[in-house]
Amino acid sequence: IQLIVAYVALLLSFNNSQSFATNSISKSRSSSGRRYFDAFKNKESSLSKLRGGALNIDNADRSNQTAFKRLWNGYLNQLDVRPLITKGWTSAIVGSTGDLIAQILTARSSKLPFVWDAQRTLIYLMVNVSIGSTAVHFWFEFLDKVVANPNKVKGKFNRAFRQILVDQTFGSTLINAGFYVLHTIFGALVMGKIFPF
Repeated sequence: IQLIVAYVALLLSFNNSQSFATNSISKSRSSSGRRYFDAFKNKESSLSKLRGGALNIDNADRSNQTAFKRLWNGYLNQLDVRPLITKGWTSAIVGSTGDLIAQILTARSSKLPFVWDAQRTLIYLMVNVSIGSTAVHFWFEFLDKVVANPNKVKGKFNRAFRQILVDQTFGSTLINAGFYVLHTIFGALVMGKIFPF
């Protein structure tokens, strides 16, 4: 099921005419002070096209939007402008919230009073920021630019197949192993142990 979902997502992502890798190269060629302004003012970015043009909002349209939609579009804008920082705090929020919910549900199911384990939440927050944002960000850039570069690999199916094959063989193995290694290391740091192994 995971392979099917990944395949469908990749096919949908290739529907735009310009790839994320090509857009990244063109952004890096422009001057650093104006590159983001030009990307949003003069033309749609590829990431914006993938999201259905969510970033192309005139000032007149902003007054008609709900607060949630403005917040969501601001978040999507930050993903384009500051991808690592935005993914980092998103992973931190998702990881710590997920661990907090897991602790609450565990306490309820065992009929014990809830006592928040802040060290455990901190460990998951650190692991999620390391793996969920940084490592995965660079891994997917590698898949886009090297494994399925549209200038070298022709055809949507061929690019999607290559990405899924490499991701599910090497990527999932490395990221899952990295999760456990980092969990051990961060756990040792948070608990005050010198040697994690």
